[in-house]
Amino acid sequence: MPKPSLPPGTMLEKYRGEVPSWDSPDTDEVYEAFFEPVKPRDNPEFQQALAASTDKRFREYLRQLNLPKNRNKKCSTIAKVMDISLAEFIDFLRTSYRAQAMSVAAMRLPEITTHMANDALTQKEACGRCDGWGFVNVTAEELPPLEDGQPIPGGVRPMGARWVRDCPKCGATGQTSKPGDSHARDKILQLNGFDKKSGGVTVAINNYGGNGIEAAGARFAALTFDISADSAESEVIQIDSDERGHAGGDGSVEADAD
Repeated sequence: MPKPSLPPGTMLEKYRGEVPSWDSPDTDEVYEAFFEPVKPRDNPEFQQALAASTDKRFREYLRQLNLPKNRNKKCSTIAKVMDISLAEFIDFLRTSYRAQAMSVAAMRLPEITTHMANDALTQKEACGRCDGWGFVNVTAEELPPLEDGQPIPGGVRPMGARWVRDCPKCGATGQTSKPGDSHARDKILQLNGFDKKSGGVTVAINNYGGNGIEAAGARFAALTFDISADSAESEVIQIDSDERGHAGGDGSVEADAD
């Protein structure tokens, strides 16, 4: 059975059905409204997405769009000549915006990582006991009798009409250490291959003489650990020394590093 013929100046588009064709004197108002906020001729990012498309229709659309002979043609008209439906262009725009967002995020990764690394560091903050002054007031009960030439305890001193002493919490520095953000520390460790999910590393150090556990500790500090995130079992690293030690009855020391 032959397909019913379409009225002149019309075409069938997937999902939308019968719409004005590319050579119709009537404007496809819905399709053209899609291009109004996009402004393909004045949108470098959109044109870059067209140029990078794996669909040759969109690359050809870009070429036709910029031809001098097509300057006065509607964007929707050129799209129909390239057999690109409105639904396809909406999906293309969504994909290109997603790729653009990922590109923006990727450009910020070095800065974000720098901030995250700074957050992971131990920070200094004002002492909560002395509010950063480095000293606290001495109450009458705490102040020892000053008669009979008794010595004044270290750190206790007069300040105007009162007596103060060094802050016992910060040691008169006015600052205390605050551990870095635990989440940031976990992320920095993961970026460098130290994943909590991976197994720990067991290091067996055999000392056969020399400086004992001190020499073993020096060698331990010089080790480079290769921790595989795919392994859930502990890895044993064997270190032998020809020096005499006093680590244990069998001459071996085991140390676990998480």
